[in-house]
Amino acid sequence: MPLKTTVQISLRVAVFGDINTFIPVIAPPLITQKCQIIPVDNSLSPLALQELRADFCIIDLTEPALAAHTFMRRLPTELPIIAVVDGTGREFEFAEIFDILTLPIDAVRLGEDIDYLRSAARSHAPASLPPTDSEIEEFSNFFSEKCGLHFDRRNRKTLERGIQRRMRVVAAPSVAAYFSSLQNFLDSRQEFKKLVALLTIGETSFFRFDPHFTALIKQVIPELIKRNQTSRRLRIWSAGCSTGEEVYSLAITLLDHFPQLADWDISVLGTDISHQSLAVARQGNFQERTLRNVPPGLLAKWFSKDTKGWTVAERLRLLTRFGFLNLQSETYPDPKNGTTECDLIFCRNVMIYFRPETVRAVVGRLRRALRPGGYLFLGHAETLGTGFLDFVRYQHHGGTYYRAGGEEEIDRAEQDNAAQDENENKPQFILFEKTDNYRQIFPSIAHKVKETSGIITTDKVNSKTLSLKSSASITPPMGTVNQLLDQGFSLADQGRLDEAFSLCQQILHSDDLSSRAYFLRGLIHDQQGRSLAAIEDFQRVILLDLKAVMAHYHLAHVYRRTGRKTEALRSLQTTVRLLTKMGGKETIADAKDWTVTGLLERCGAELKQLEK
Repeated sequence: MPLKTTVQISLRVAVFGDINTFIPVIAPPLITQKCQIIPVDNSLSPLALQELRADFCIIDLTEPALAAHTFMRRLPTELPIIAVVDGTGREFEFAEIFDILTLPIDAVRLGEDIDYLRSAARSHAPASLPPTDSEIEEFSNFFSEKCGLHFDRRNRKTLERGIQRRMRVVAAPSVAAYFSSLQNFLDSRQEFKKLVALLTIGETSFFRFDPHFTALIKQVIPELIKRNQTSRRLRIWSAGCSTGEEVYSLAITLLDHFPQLADWDISVLGTDISHQSLAVARQGNFQERTLRNVPPGLLAKWFSKDTKGWTVAERLRLLTRFGFLNLQSETYPDPKNGTTECDLIFCRNVMIYFRPETVRAVVGRLRRALRPGGYLFLGHAETLGTGFLDFVRYQHHGGTYYRAGGEEEIDRAEQDNAAQDENENKPQFILFEKTDNYRQIFPSIAHKVKETSGIITTDKVNSKTLSLKSSASITPPMGTVNQLLDQGFSLADQGRLDEAFSLCQQILHSDDLSSRAYFLRGLIHDQQGRSLAAIEDFQRVILLDLKAVMAHYHLAHVYRRTGRKTEALRSLQTTVRLLTKMGGKETIADAKDWTVTGLLERCGAELKQLEK
């Protein structure tokens, strides 16, 4: 009986690289593996690239890098990419890379890649389902054990999206198969590091979240200059600096807006847990993707263009330095690593991966690293709870930040914030007026509340249920929280906004991850004229649930009403995209009177008005 043989599938590979230097190097191992080589370049449209029907793509990321990065952005999202790099760590800027090779090409490694992709092509596996609760818990425990990252309800969506993105990149047929490969290739293929980079670095760019930099320019830096006139010294620390964009953004802000600092002793320190990210930061070479928020004038002034991208000016390098530091360790504050006597600390989008007890310890150490009256900036969707009494909360143009201080400064901050809110809630121009009819803007979203003995009465909420005197570590059962929120929505729908707001506050003291509570509080803030606070709460909802349609929709309304047209457009477009993915008869959470079709029509009309 003849032996059964397996026919080797011939794969089509699109190769992006110099036809005279790169393709001759990569072609021999591809030919050995029975691959059909298709040279490609930037002249091909995305549609033409799709019609090539390539099975995977190999891209030269050595030189010229700018063209290669542009090409990568135009590839079909499902196409596996093998990148050839120069060993500088630039590969960690991208989450969509199947594997990384260096010159000279490792033919054995490339062969293993092709065998894997050929196997995936042969299996024709259907798209896998999202991770289940038990699978998410398995990944979470794995991360906690390997690197100390913590994923809970607050950042579960981040983990879920990261897993699914890497599964698509490596063509994993199931979550279980991906978890197995993650364990098997922990070190040999650095799959774990790629997933960690995707989850913790994410999308980074210069001048990210403009309100924080506006606050620096208008309020914080002028105050620090006045305070430090005698010492003529300024110390800034970016904790969790990723690949350095934030550090250089801070340096540019100082030099470009405050020429009086030219002869000051200034230091901008960037620290991170990723050695790869720090290598990119020290190199100071960036792609156009991360520079999209830099105005042309600043780009020409502080960067020089070369074949690898845009390199920061030497003057910026003189102000900045980078070092490894794990915020979960006890190695700071310490003068040896420059983490003492800081005037300003940026620690944005880092602590969302920490357990509550770790957050308390980290914030405590950051407080000790600050000089009296020093400033702390967190991610725009992060917030310090009521347990951090040594910080005063400030708001400026939609950005929240904190100042280390005592009771006297807290009193002054409250006065400043009150005056600030009064001024900032008067937009320079209005795109549509707020109506007195609450139901016209916010359709009735109250649900009939079932009687629940001892928790909800007809008109009043038993405030003892969520008393702050009770144990703060005890979270009410989810059913109870939802019933209380149903009552809150009912109160708001009756125009009893103060009572509804009080209920939200009680719930959030007990469960600060309740997206519905933030959503209701955002609606109330907006109706009572506190636009900045409304924006913050809607952003918190979206951080907890990216698919929260009504949060995106109402955020667009607040942006539009306060003159932030670009942000309003983006939020409305996101709303439309989410609604389009929903079935026509599917219900929208907390939007009782809206149908998917009806809200789509409304958004379409509003988009036309904004785009005029």
